[in-house]
Amino acid sequence: MYITTDLAQSFGHLGVLHYLDRFTEHGFENWQTLACMTEEDFDFLGVKLGHRRIIQREIARMLDLVANHTEIYETQSDSEAGNRTETSRVTAYLVTE
Repeated sequence: MYITTDLAQSFGHLGVLHYLDRFTEHGFENWQTLACMTEEDFDFLGVKLGHRRIIQREIARMLDLVANHTEIYETQSDSEAGNRTETSRVTAYLVTE
């Protein structure tokens, strides 16, 4: 099962978007590849300790969602009051029989 949440969107939400190019340049392009990262990988990419913990918590959250057969869909819309962009997160649970 693939996780549908875009890395750029998630990294932006987490406040670590500035690392995205480093991750993708070295083949960490989706949550499945991020789940295999080691501390050495984070060191190699130059990720600060606090930022790596933020990313690791999100990886764990995403893996938990996959383990529970959950899909996440995010949408963005402009608020009519002041052109502020708002992100809505909808979680859909997959039922398998």
